[in-house]
Amino acid sequence: MVQQKPAAPSAWALLKMTVIEWNEDNAAHLAAALAYYTIFSFAPLFIIGVALAALVYGHDAAAGRIAGQVAAFTNSTRLAEFIENLIENARNPGASLATTVFGFVALLYGATGLFAELKNALNHIWDVPTKENQGLWQAILVRLVALVVVVVGGFIMFASLVITTALSAATDWINANWEEAAVRTQAVNFVFFFLITVLIFALVYKYVPDVRIAWHDILIGAVATALLFSIGRLLISFYLSRSTIISVYGAAGSLIVLLLWTYYSAQIFFLGAEFTQVYGRTYGTRQRERPLLEEEPVPENAEANVMPLPVTQPQERRWRRWGRTVSRPVAEIGLALGIIALVSIYNLVRDPFRK
Repeated sequence: MVQQKPAAPSAWALLKMTVIEWNEDNAAHLAAALAYYTIFSFAPLFIIGVALAALVYGHDAAAGRIAGQVAAFTNSTRLAEFIENLIENARNPGASLATTVFGFVALLYGATGLFAELKNALNHIWDVPTKENQGLWQAILVRLVALVVVVVGGFIMFASLVITTALSAATDWINANWEEAAVRTQAVNFVFFFLITVLIFALVYKYVPDVRIAWHDILIGAVATALLFSIGRLLISFYLSRSTIISVYGAAGSLIVLLLWTYYSAQIFFLGAEFTQVYGRTYGTRQRERPLLEEEPVPENAEANVMPLPVTQPQERRWRRWGRTVSRPVAEIGLALGIIALVSIYNLVRDPFRK
């Protein structure tokens, strides 16, 4: 007897289930936690990036260039000044060596919480069972991997400065010699950085959660997330540039803006993650985990092993995991981080051709 596959839901049902999953997984709370840990990650990230860039540009010039990128990316000069002051305050020549080392270790430990929180959030979205009795060595390994991510982020920042400088110089030369090529150059640049954004999200969705996901499912979700992120970034910048929140909170206004930026961006990121897992369980390679939606008829002659999973109660999880979870070996994580270091320069780079 030929087995029948359950009918996939419509595109509207796909979007509806994405929003339902996003709401049931408390993405707003996940984004708030991620924004909190991001605040502690900025200091070591910028310190490492400036230390590397200072070898080429000098400390003051490197700090100014990074602040300029932050201003271009967020459309907030106040936030750029906050980052520049943060970098400057990190250089305290009057502090003792022991105080400096202790402070730097504390910053790095706080920064590693960002990676751990991101991993936990994506595992929650994919319904990966929580490991209650995590061993000491496993916890140390997670922190070491997170530390590598922070260091790689500093190298990415340094690479972004060098690449931005080179691209800006090339653009100025092209515009000076071929004015008619300016529009085409900007279009190529937009496509280039959009593809880099897709690669960043794809690598995060592939290697951070403890679950095997097919590349086909990941790429579809990464493209959707990149589109959402591009649109959402413009909306967030528009809102923050016209908001009075900085004046309301006074001296803490810049920190509040940074929290809001990361909070809204994290919600967009998690919405894309929900779309990825919903797509994989409806149209992708994980259709066995798909529940039966209300508008889907049950095939009368369908066999039990290909039947959709019924949803018994609204409070229950919409998806039931059939696949087994896996732990990523250190070599695989190292390879992923190496790829991210090469392609994720878009983290702190706005369109270098944008005037």
